[in-house]
Amino acid sequence: MKANLYGKVVEGELFYNRDLAVALEDSQSDGYKPLFMPDLIEARINAENNSELFNNWFSAPSIRATGRTKQGNKVVVYAHIPTYFSKPANIRKAKEQGLVNGAGRIPQEYFDKIVEQDEKTDSHKNRLVTVIDYVTVIDYVTVIDYDKLRNSPSGLVPVEKALEHPQTIPFIGSEEQAVKYLKKHKEVYGSGIGIWYFDDLKDEPVGRLLRFGNDCNFGLGGYVDFDDSARFFGVRQAQKFSTGSKGSKIVVPSLEEILKSSISFIRAKDRRKFKENLRKLYK
Repeated sequence: MKANLYGKVVEGELFYNRDLAVALEDSQSDGYKPLFMPDLIEARINAENNSELFNNWFSAPSIRATGRTKQGNKVVVYAHIPTYFSKPANIRKAKEQGLVNGAGRIPQEYFDKIVEQDEKTDSHKNRLVTVIDYVTVIDYVTVIDYDKLRNSPSGLVPVEKALEHPQTIPFIGSEEQAVKYLKKHKEVYGSGIGIWYFDDLKDEPVGRLLRFGNDCNFGLGGYVDFDDSARFFGVRQAQKFSTGSKGSKIVVPSLEEILKSSISFIRAKDRRKFKENLRKLYK
């Protein structure tokens, strides 16, 4: 399956399984990594209206987690970075412990780490971005007030009102992308979009993976049950680059690419030292 991501057409594979943990595990095997939600959003924005990207629902390793901060504040966190539930083993562990209305328990210390990431990340300034075969995985975490979400509908919302819903921008990753995506969604599905979530505030933090749901015009699903099936879009290879404050992209080649292109310019007796120093820089 092909997708246009940030100006690059990439080849990917679909990893479906009736067991969510197995689907995630498969999407992380043989050099593949599953796309986070902002990248699935980007793929849909650039896709033809009759594309498979619009005819199917898709899962992402992005999460929606609910709990209390160290200060006791009730919050909901949307994270498009590797988290506790990026590991299939932890999903299986959560199921063994017993799901909470379909959500998995997250140890408090892991929840606190996700919350703290919101303070370190500024989506409007330079940030380090992980790239999977030219695909951006935005290092982005948003923490919102629990009561603000609970006072908002879970269900079908007019597209014109969707940007106001507290789940929309955190789910998609940025306001700019949300505006583009909602326009595309209206072209493909019509004037309504499902924005779904469950009330997950319990005595301990719990989390769910995100997906484009198959309810109400393939809406934004923050309700995924860990007993559900899953369909991930996996692509190969990881690199890194920085996005500038104006959105410019500076590609940073991989270590092996630098070694391959520069080794012929280094004297034979200096090559070993050159490789050692370069590897230290990439650690």
